Amino acid sequence: MKILFNKYDYIFGTKLELDLKEITQSCLNIDNQKNIFAKPIKEVKEIYFSLQNKEKKENPEFYSIMKDCYTFQKFSYYGCLNLFTFPFPGIHSLYTSIKNNFNNINKDNKKYYIDGWVNIFKKETKNIIDWHSHFHKSLSSWHGFFCVNVGTSKTSYRLPDIKEEVDVIGENNLLVLAKGGGDQHRTYPWEEEGMPRITIGYNIVPEESINPEMWFNYWTPL
Repeated sequence: MKILFNKYDYIFGTKLELDLKEITQSCLNIDNQKNIFAKPIKEVKEIYFSLQNKEKKENPEFYSIMKDCYTFQKFSYYGCLNLFTFPFPGIHSLYTSIKNNFNNINKDNKKYYIDGWVNIFKKETKNIIDWHSHFHKSLSSWHGFFCVNVGTSKTSYRLPDIKEEVDVIGENNLLVLAKGGGDQHRTYPWEEEGMPRITIGYNIVPEESINPEMWFNYWTPL
C-alpha cells in the first residue's frame, strides 16, 4: 500500500489496488436491498429503545458522552447495516486493507472494532453530507472512507487547532483514515452524469468505548 499523504498527523491517505468493479456492484446491491438487510437490527433497536424508556436505567455519565456520538437514532439506518458483516465480493479485501493500514498507522495495543456503510450520491438527488462529527473525542476513535467512484470530488475537514479547512481530493482506490479527536467534515453535491459517487465510510472504535447492550450483533473485530 502506497502512502499518499499525511495531513497534520491527523488525516492519512493510502492508495490501494482493489477491484473497484466488483466493489461497486456490491455497494449497489447492498444499497438497493438495505430495507431488507436492515430489518432485523431495526427491530432490535426498537426493542432497545422501548426497554430503555420503560426501565429508565440509563448510565448518566455514559449517555452524556453518547449524545455527542455519531447518531444511534431509532429510525436511522446507522447502527443497522455493518458492511463488514456482508460476504459480498470485494468487501473482505477492503476489510483486510483497512486493518493492515490501521495497524501500520496506529501503534497502541487496544482491541478495536469496525463498522462500515455505503454512501451513494446521484446528481439528480443533490446529496451531500453536511458538517458533522462521528464519535466524541474522549472515545479514542478513528474514522474514514474508501473511494469507489469519486471523480475529483472533495471532502473538507475542520481539525482541532487548525484555522483553515483541510481538503481531501477524491481519487478512486484512495483509503482515507482520520483521528476522531473533535474534527468535523463534509461532502459536496455530485455533479457528474451517469455513475453515482460511491464511497464506503467506516468507524474504528476501541472495545471499551462500545456499550454491548446497545451495539451487540453489529461491530466487527479489527
